[in-house]
Amino acid sequence: MRFRNINSLFVLGLLSLVAVGCGDAGENDAPPDLPDWLSEDDSSTELDESGESTPTAPALDRAALQLSLQSGERFPMRKIVEQELKQASLNGVPQISRSRLELLLAISVEEVQPDHTQLRVIYDRVRYSHEVAGELVEYDSTAPPAQIPAAVMAYHGMVSDGFSFVLGADNQIASVIGFREFLERCLQHVPENQRQRVMLDIEASSGEKGIADFVDNTIGLLPADVDKVLGDTWKKDRHIGKPVPMQIQTTYTLKDLNNGFAVVSIGGEITPSTSLGQSANANENVRVTVKGGHSHGQCTLFLDSGLPKESRVERTVDMTVQMAGGLQFEQQKHTVTTVETFPSQSPQPISTSAEPEIQQTGGLRFQ
Repeated sequence: MRFRNINSLFVLGLLSLVAVGCGDAGENDAPPDLPDWLSEDDSSTELDESGESTPTAPALDRAALQLSLQSGERFPMRKIVEQELKQASLNGVPQISRSRLELLLAISVEEVQPDHTQLRVIYDRVRYSHEVAGELVEYDSTAPPAQIPAAVMAYHGMVSDGFSFVLGADNQIASVIGFREFLERCLQHVPENQRQRVMLDIEASSGEKGIADFVDNTIGLLPADVDKVLGDTWKKDRHIGKPVPMQIQTTYTLKDLNNGFAVVSIGGEITPSTSLGQSANANENVRVTVKGGHSHGQCTLFLDSGLPKESRVERTVDMTVQMAGGLQFEQQKHTVTTVETFPSQSPQPISTSAEPEIQQTGGLRFQ
């Protein structure tokens, strides 16, 4: 079946340094320790004379869904991306590969203007594992092995590092600052003869399109017409060019407003791209074409900031893979992305140093 010939296509395609959506971390995932500059402040409830917890804010039937940040604010985020790739085989038994990426990172608000907001992301810890064709790889940046596997060298290089990106007035990615330099630092320990290939694959999942994934179903879901009533829906279209061209039309529905939060349901339809018919993968011996797919999930937003409190988005994509010589088979990729964001504290000075500093993350830790 030549499955091993495309293992690198699967593994490197999973290098989502920044990724889609947001959500619950799962019942087996312990919450991260919070940094010294961040303390949990549950201001949504208060105790009455009987000691019972009562809401401090009445239920709403309309609200303004908009991004409202101040320069200098910082907030930590945990993101988990789990992927499963099913591939048909000659014996009829599907071959399944899996991966799990967990990131702990901090976002700093560098600049806020009427027409744009500039943010900086710094990665504090990475945990990654995959099982591909019987090969198991596990990595934790806090306890890295003496010999770093090639599949995780880029992750190993990204800890304590980061880059900036700018959101336009529509809360979509307008530009990226320092990402190329960030990639070069991540790849400095990758063997020279592998750098070009790894660079292409990382850019495919973590370039401007990859960063757009990071905000697509979080900040990016905020509507242009910010005033919404319960039950309102709005749509957004997005084209993805790499690693496999596809078009995603997503419908958002405001489901609930209560205690300072807005709950938005997410549903999307995935179709082949009309502008690019085949995969832009560097391997000319492999062509991957999207047949169709769908996504669904839910995101809970802080009404005061527009940031995601938590969210979970699932995406399923059906694809056809054609190898050199005419061999063709079907693949299905299922991705679950969850994100949890912690409330911002009072504005803090932003470092003007060109070198990223891990202190900006507040020393975030996993349990």
